[in-house]
Amino acid sequence: MEGDEVIGAPKHPEWLQMVRIKEGEVPHVIAYVSTRLSRYRPAMRRDIVDHCDILVLSLFSGGEVLNLMNVYSDDQHTAIEHLAARVHSLPPFIYMAGDFNCVSTTWDDYEHGESLTAISLWDTASQIGLEWA
Repeated sequence: MEGDEVIGAPKHPEWLQMVRIKEGEVPHVIAYVSTRLSRYRPAMRRDIVDHCDILVLSLFSGGEVLNLMNVYSDDQHTAIEHLAARVHSLPPFIYMAGDFNCVSTTWDDYEHGESLTAISLWDTASQIGLEWA
């Protein structure tokens, strides 16, 4: 093995790295925000969702708040269940993406049905103002 071992996420001066660092936890979600969006004051919002596998990013524009979400759902569907349990306290979102680790005929052509987790995810997304794109 040559060179130094690389630990952590890549960094670039034109991108703001947003990641939740908490002692004893390994982060599963990260967001990179272009420095060109600095005027929108990007903020990681743990006051909206405080979970190691969910990152909420807000942009502020002319009195409007634009919420985006990055989700990693483990094999126990912890993040999806966390969101479903708190959906009524969540603000509207304009975007949600991630690794949801649940089967659905919507995104898995080879599947033949919907898992209860996928149905829960669909319901949560709908309640926070999202539609399938």
